[in-house]
Amino acid sequence: MHVAEQGAGLTVLLCHGFPELWYSWRHQLSALAAAGFHAVGLLDALGIAQAVIAGHDWGATVAWLAAQLRPDRFPAVIALSVPHRPRGAVRPTSVMPHTDEAIWYQLYFQEPEWVFSSR
Repeated sequence: MHVAEQGAGLTVLLCHGFPELWYSWRHQLSALAAAGFHAVGLLDALGIAQAVIAGHDWGATVAWLAAQLRPDRFPAVIALSVPHRPRGAVRPTSVMPHTDEAIWYQLYFQEPEWVFSSR
């Protein structure tokens, strides 16, 4: 894990998507710090009891789940690009397009051979 932090005050935990890196939050770190927040990557290592959790893309799914499982630690959620959806009747990947012209990366990474191929 990589820790990037700025500011003081209420902590905001930023969860990036995949295949992004912490760097995708670089502009938000300064803005959050200027607004009086402490933007940081790891709570326990820094002895922080609660934080607002913000996620983008796959990170939004992590944020929703973290707040659901630990509302004592994450009293507020900010989700970007991924709305919260309760479990549905069908697998989400079953309705994602998979054609010769387009494939959602979630489907691409479900193929076991992608790890070993030279794609």
